[in-house]
Amino acid sequence: MIRHSDSPMPALVIPGLVRGAWINIAVLLALTAAVAPAQVAAIPFNKQQQWLFYNADHAVTSKWGVHFDGSWRQMNRSAWNQWNIRPGVNYQARHNVQISAAYAYFNTHPNGLASMAGAAPEHRLQEQLLVGQPAGEFAVRHRLRLDQRFIGSGYAAGRGRGWDLQHRIRYMLRADIPLKKGRDERPVVYLGLYDEVFSRFGCAGASSFEQNRLYAGIGFRPSKKYGIESGVFNQRFKPAAGGRLENNYVLVVTFINQVPLRDLFRRRESGNQRQVKGERPGPGATPR
Repeated sequence: MIRHSDSPMPALVIPGLVRGAWINIAVLLALTAAVAPAQVAAIPFNKQQQWLFYNADHAVTSKWGVHFDGSWRQMNRSAWNQWNIRPGVNYQARHNVQISAAYAYFNTHPNGLASMAGAAPEHRLQEQLLVGQPAGEFAVRHRLRLDQRFIGSGYAAGRGRGWDLQHRIRYMLRADIPLKKGRDERPVVYLGLYDEVFSRFGCAGASSFEQNRLYAGIGFRPSKKYGIESGVFNQRFKPAAGGRLENNYVLVVTFINQVPLRDLFRRRESGNQRQVKGERPGPGATPR
């Protein structure tokens, strides 16, 4: 997996930063739960959403690994909900180059999880190239992804489901800035920043520009194996059917798991466990 920058940097001491990060995350989760009862059926034009993510990359060998992520997404002032799961496989071509392939299933419920009215599935194939680039004290990553989206029409009783194939290319530039390092010079608290551009192609009559996401968040990695990150991105979104540009804000909370696969299925040995040869700290939390 792509490693954080190994360049030495004096630890930046910010009193109470780690504790404050956990408090902020707890408050954001509480606010997310609080808005749920106030939902109404109508979907606003400019949207505010909460995304709760689980993101896992498990090394199998020094070259191969498996990926799994899942999320639940909820919209303020609306009954709209969406969930997804995404298994995949990673191949470490070089120490700073990772190639991935994955399948994702999305299910969208515009009238809430309890209602099937209008519920729409999506099957998605994706291919990804991730390249790490040291940049002084920062860890910079470039991510290029291709999506093949098989989007189903909304459910309606007595009507068959239609399917639409859409293609999309995405490019992300991300930087992780260490705020506090551990004794091993590994970033423990960091600022994550990224910008991602999405472009459609092969969609007759649709704008080639789909969306742009501009993100800032704080991450906490107490170990190489676990972490949590919380942040907000601004989404400028152009619907495929046309119309004016949406200006949306999304709160994202991501739980990170990078335990080697073999350690998930055996009893923990006494003492220090031997790591998978070539294991590296993976990338920060980035919604897939």
